Amino acid sequence: MNRDSFYPAIACFPLLLMLAGCAPMHETRQALSQQTPAAQVDTALPTALKNGWPDSQWWLEYHDNQLTSLINNALQNAPDMQVAEQRIQLAEAQAKAVATQDGPQIDFSADMERQKMSAEGLMGPFALNDPAAGTTGPWYTNGTFGLTAGWHLDIWGKNWAEVTAISANLRVEPSEECDASVPR
Repeated sequence: MNRDSFYPAIACFPLLLMLAGCAPMHETRQALSQQTPAAQVDTALPTALKNGWPDSQWWLEYHDNQLTSLINNALQNAPDMQVAEQRIQLAEAQAKAVATQDGPQIDFSADMERQKMSAEGLMGPFALNDPAAGTTGPWYTNGTFGLTAGWHLDIWGKNWAEVTAISANLRVEPSEECDASVPR
C-alpha cells in the first residue's frame, strides 16, 4: 500500500464506523403486556394480615424461655434496630433544623487580627515606631464586632413543605423500626 492510498483509507474509517452505527437492529424482545387498570387491582389485605398476623411477639406463645431470651437478645443487638433508631433520630434532627429556619434570628460575630508589618511593604510607614506620627511600631491590630438580626418569612411555603415532608418521614421511621423488630 503506497502513501497516497493510505491516508484516504484512514479518512474513510470514521465514515465506515458511522455507517455501522446506522445498521438496522432486529427487535429480539417481546412487547410488554398492557398493565392492569388501577380500578381492577385488588388492594384488600389478606385475612391473616387483617387479624394482626404475625403477632409482634409470636414467640411467647411457645412458652420457651430460651427462645424468648434469644429473640430479645437479637432484638436489642440487631443492626436493623440500631439503624432504624438512628434514622428516627436523624429525621427528628432534620425536622428541628428546618423548623428553626423560620422566625427571628440573631447572629453575633467577632474577629481579632494582629499582623506584623514590614517596613518595606505597602504599610511601611506604619511599621515604624514613631509616637509623634501616631504609629506604634510594626504591629497592626484590627478588631471587628458584628451583630445581625433578621426575620425569615416563609411566604411561599418552602420551609413549611420541607417540615411537612420530614414529619411524614418521621411518621414512617417508627413503622420501619416496628418492621425491623418483627422476627421472621
